[in-house]
Amino acid sequence: MMSLWLYGALAHAKMEFPRTLHNAQEREDYARWIRAQIPETGASRNYPIKVEEIINLEQALLAELLADPDYVRAAEARPPLQVIEVSEVAIEEVAGLGSNAAFAELLLKFSDIQNLSAPQAEDELQKSFSRWPKFSAQGFFSGWATVLRGEGRETLKGPNLALRWQALRRILETKPKKLLHQFKAAQFGIDKPDWNLTDMDEVVERIAQFESRIIVLLNTLHSEREFLQRFDVDAAANPVGKLLESLKSRVESLYSDPKATVEKERIVRSLILREVPPTLGIYRGVVGNDCSSANSMPFPYSPYERVWWIEDSKGVRFGYVSGNITLVDDKPTLYIRDVQVPGIGEPWVIDLVIKGLYLSRRYFGSDQMTLMCRVFSRNNNSVAHIIQLDLLSAKSVNVRQTFQDQKWRDH
Repeated sequence: MMSLWLYGALAHAKMEFPRTLHNAQEREDYARWIRAQIPETGASRNYPIKVEEIINLEQALLAELLADPDYVRAAEARPPLQVIEVSEVAIEEVAGLGSNAAFAELLLKFSDIQNLSAPQAEDELQKSFSRWPKFSAQGFFSGWATVLRGEGRETLKGPNLALRWQALRRILETKPKKLLHQFKAAQFGIDKPDWNLTDMDEVVERIAQFESRIIVLLNTLHSEREFLQRFDVDAAANPVGKLLESLKSRVESLYSDPKATVEKERIVRSLILREVPPTLGIYRGVVGNDCSSANSMPFPYSPYERVWWIEDSKGVRFGYVSGNITLVDDKPTLYIRDVQVPGIGEPWVIDLVIKGLYLSRRYFGSDQMTLMCRVFSRNNNSVAHIIQLDLLSAKSVNVRQTFQDQKWRDH
């Protein structure tokens, strides 16, 4: 079994500040909304707070901050709120389906072409070939290998397109946008200059649909034996031969012995990191059952501060993460200050949170990530561990980092 760390942006939302409350009714309505969003405010906690008192402090804070033009500019430049799903996935070998079951499943997805006559299938096949190499998996992965100067070349082969793309995508997430945009996206139907990896997800899906369609059409035209013999063509002779050669391993897996094994994914554990706006982030201490709301309530209103709820796969909240976009060696750096999961002792939770945030750090405009160094005093937050993660390990070195919001912290 091999474990992989996967992540993806599920959604994002515009970050909005609460409006100024002008009367008692508005304050009452706002307090009711807060309690609905954070039911934990009504539970017994080690550090109890009163919602109405927090609202009074929040309104006074906003009146002061919004009068500062520098703050307003920095706050307006803050990117949208992100929702990240992180999963630990096991790759296991299981018994293969065999040709009949595998093809039955494939044919169900292409009911519009499975009953074509031979001439109709031949015509449809020629039309499909005219779209290649735009939908060529080999061209897609080779193009990325060229951009990465050979890195990720192991993803060029194998019948499972989705797994190959997941492996390559994890590599790409660690690379700067400037390097990614050396990829010739227009060759795969992407004409906009500001494309991202979500657009590449759609390209891979189109490639998978295209390959499956070709396989169904070829199966319509040829018996099983003749179908497999088609792969004896000289792959260098023509584009059709090249395409057939690139599909060879996938077709052979469909016609495999029912006793053969294939790779399957199984999610071992997962969680969701939901970034929240400051108006909810100031109640993080209630969620994490710690002193942050009582002693450092204003922090989330910094344009560089970030707070995430930690939720299970069903969206049930059970902790929080707080961080800040700092500078280390003049590079934007995601600094993780706290990971609070009260009542949950499993070490995998914090491990998954840290790995997930590192892998998704570029969603938050950061090139690297630091962690609070627990052996130092909490009052010396400039000392941290900078981490460099691969999929399974971390290396750390002490660094000093600069807080971009020091002006408001010192105020």
